[in-house]
Amino acid sequence: TLSTALSGQQAQINSLGSQLQQTDQMAKQGIAAVGAMASIPQLDRDANFGMGVGTSTFLGQKAMAVNMQARITDNLKASINGGFSGGQRVIGAGMLYQWK
Repeated sequence: TLSTALSGQQAQINSLGSQLQQTDQMAKQGIAAVGAMASIPQLDRDANFGMGVGTSTFLGQKAMAVNMQARITDNLKASINGGFSGGQRVIGAGMLYQWK
């Protein structure tokens, strides 16, 4: 019947709305985690190892991040970091080779 069809459509619309809210929250948590990762200061030129923490908030979502850095040679630096917000985890790693 028409009533049954409309009821089914309403249930699908409600489900879609719920999925959009969940996706929105996950995106905000991811952005907050990346913001926390970006807020950690970089290793000083005369240091060989370092560990840092950062924090961030984005549209109500709070995040924390940790970072470890190492100067492998005078020109080569490596880092690994992770940001955490709610149930979201963002992990990153990188290397930098520099010269004059």
